[in-house]
Amino acid sequence: MSIQSLLNRFAGEPLDEQALSAYESWALRHFYNRSEVADPQLEMTLQLDLAAAESAFRSAYAGAPGASLTAYLYWRLLQALELHPCFTWRRLDSRWYAFNNLPLYFPVAVGGRERFNDVLLESPFGLDWPIFCLRYHDAIASVLQLRIPFDPIGSAVWDIAIFIGNLPNLQFTAFSIHRQTVSTGRPAFYFGKRYHAGGSLYLPLYVQFDHANTDPYVLNLFLEDYQRLLAGR
Repeated sequence: MSIQSLLNRFAGEPLDEQALSAYESWALRHFYNRSEVADPQLEMTLQLDLAAAESAFRSAYAGAPGASLTAYLYWRLLQALELHPCFTWRRLDSRWYAFNNLPLYFPVAVGGRERFNDVLLESPFGLDWPIFCLRYHDAIASVLQLRIPFDPIGSAVWDIAIFIGNLPNLQFTAFSIHRQTVSTGRPAFYFGKRYHAGGSLYLPLYVQFDHANTDPYVLNLFLEDYQRLLAGR
């Protein structure tokens, strides 16, 4: 798929670098200068306190058709990403683009010989909770019930989609995923197995992010907004 096709399909346009700060402009160039930086990818595994999130979900969101705490975690993460557009900048053919309507991708473990199948939800941003959780629920039910043969989505779409994985049976304290030979600046998120400690509910959250368009400072701001949204504030 051509870059123009991706821009048309997912509401993308060339990033206006004139509107960026001096640091942002420097970072976009510096971390892809292979004479100085071998790999721009960073990764971090955090343990999120979900006590407030679980309370908010149970009191105000659990009654929607198809609702689950996992769907709520996805929905709020998408909302937090909207507050930090740099997470949706993508580098394609050495040029940066800003996308306003990226799809959501996540793998689903279907078991058996197929092991996994793919879900791609288009236009996931800005959806009301009842609509999002129903689309999320129905997409998973479809790949589980129909046992659709594994058919990976095209690499052009996969390379730029919002990636949120879920490993509900693995309570990890550290994690790492493979790095693509072509880096587009896309972050990747993975939820782990929720667990109780000290009277609270926690969630392992792995984040892989690109130092060119994001950094630990921005990640911290993003996580603060994510926790606030999860708590229903």
